[in-house]
Amino acid sequence: MVQLLEFVTIKNNNKNFVQKQNIFWHSFNTPIGELFIEETDGFITKVSFNKMGISGNHFESELIKKTKIQIDEFLNKKRKDFDFPIKVFASEFQIKVLKQLSKIPYGQTKSYMDIAKMINIKGARAVGNACGKNPILLAIPCHRVINSNGKLGGFTGKSNKKLFLLENENIQIKK
Repeated sequence: MVQLLEFVTIKNNNKNFVQKQNIFWHSFNTPIGELFIEETDGFITKVSFNKMGISGNHFESELIKKTKIQIDEFLNKKRKDFDFPIKVFASEFQIKVLKQLSKIPYGQTKSYMDIAKMINIKGARAVGNACGKNPILLAIPCHRVINSNGKLGGFTGKSNKKLFLLENENIQIKK
């Protein structure tokens, strides 16, 4: 679980209304590939496999350093939770999904359908789409959401990365 998690609803998918002041980004290599981290006004606003949508100055701030250390510890089985401050800019529906994802404990999974039921919708596909737009990989654990049949399901990074993350948490997946 993340200690400080703030959600900001974006109406009509208009991300331009958000006033961002101090934006920094940095990237680093991990066992699952290169990760990009974006910090905005003292919050981590993105952890991603690609630089798309990341803006600001290339600078490794103290918060980004702290985030990198925690991600490294997580990927090396030395950490189960994150405590860096997160701010998520997303639609109302995405926020509902991401809030449920943030409650999935380390070492456990939920299905897309489980999440759909938790937020009172009928379709698991919409949940999968919202998972695919998760801006804070790892700390908001979309990798812990699998198909109802116990199989892997999709992942923004690629299925081999999702499998690595699940196996890293000692979660067995049907193949």
